Amino acid sequence: MPDVVPSRDELVAAIREIRNEHPEFGIKRIWSKLKETRAWELSEKRVQKLLKEEPALNDRGVSDHLVRDAMSGTAEHKRQEFMGCEISCERPSPRAYISLCTHPTKTDTLIIFGGEHYNGVKNIFHNDVYFLNISDGQWSRISLPDSAARPEPRSAHQAWIWSDSMYIFGGEWSSPGGQKFKVLNDLWRLDIPTLLWTRLECPGGPSPRSGHRVAVAGTRAVLYGGLTATKYCQDLHVFDLPAHRWRPRVDPPAA
Repeated sequence: MPDVVPSRDELVAAIREIRNEHPEFGIKRIWSKLKETRAWELSEKRVQKLLKEEPALNDRGVSDHLVRDAMSGTAEHKRQEFMGCEISCERPSPRAYISLCTHPTKTDTLIIFGGEHYNGVKNIFHNDVYFLNISDGQWSRISLPDSAARPEPRSAHQAWIWSDSMYIFGGEWSSPGGQKFKVLNDLWRLDIPTLLWTRLECPGGPSPRSGHRVAVAGTRAVLYGGLTATKYCQDLHVFDLPAHRWRPRVDPPAA
């Protein structure tokens, strides 16, 4: 199957995903990553031209120190640039392998993130967030500024609620034609009051995987199992939620 030429919107979305995951990447590395993960006919010159025309794509995202210092003047202003807003909408497009959580402050509201859908021609993966009010059946979603950080599209991840935040870990993604496939082990936190995504850099966590399970016990999130690109997992990991730190891995006893 010949490579396809991406539309401008598709290319902007793909570059934004790479910027969120690799804020240190320059033009050449962004172009190389696009060629590696997408079956696209794409020149480095087109990537360079788009980055010049779309200044928002050159914003390297919100960093941890901005979040920690968010109440100081400049940092607070910068932080507000990345906050989302909730808007009314129709129900989400068809999808499977989503995550579903209860809203931390609205007990009649569910939070849906991600998922995938095969439309008979190509695979479509999602990274949007929807809210469903089960009392009145009304849908809403998060609308983010173009420059805001966010997780890349995925399915078969896990999400959980603690305090006033939703966390997501891992999952899987494939290119539209299925030529490329990867499993993930990134950890993200969505602050529900501000609708601000932050990627958490926490060493010592689980290997990339999808289909795992997570349960919250007090101030700890306990993750078990899953599937890597080559094998099933049976290890157990504990994440200290207040400290944002992975504890040492627990392996199953020898047979």
